[in-house]
Amino acid sequence: LLAIPVLAGSGAYAISEFMKWNNGLEEKFSQARNFYIVIIISIVVGLALNFFHINPITALYWSAFINGVIALPLLAVIIMIGNNEKIMGKETNPVWVNFFGWMSVGFMVVVALLSIILFITK
Repeated sequence: LLAIPVLAGSGAYAISEFMKWNNGLEEKFSQARNFYIVIIISIVVGLALNFFHINPITALYWSAFINGVIALPLLAVIIMIGNNEKIMGKETNPVWVNFFGWMSVGFMVVVALLSIILFITK
């Protein structure tokens, strides 16, 4: 029960910052309308999970899996940006950062593929 307002608030802050909306619990509803709407939607979705009898541990498992799969292309893009001299100037990635970065991507690809294979064959 303690996690619900924390997760709803942190999600609302993240979305509001990204969208450049006014945000903050110190703001009135009229000043940060979108921020409070995101909090309300987050809490309603959390309550809906209970009414649809969705196991919270299963939901955590799948959200972590989806996060891991989404992280793969994002990590690859971050490594490529770090190697781009037009963007980074002289401060591009050293060889060891590239090595461990691409090793991490490769390891994550293997784990994601194995997870999918195990899910399909089970």
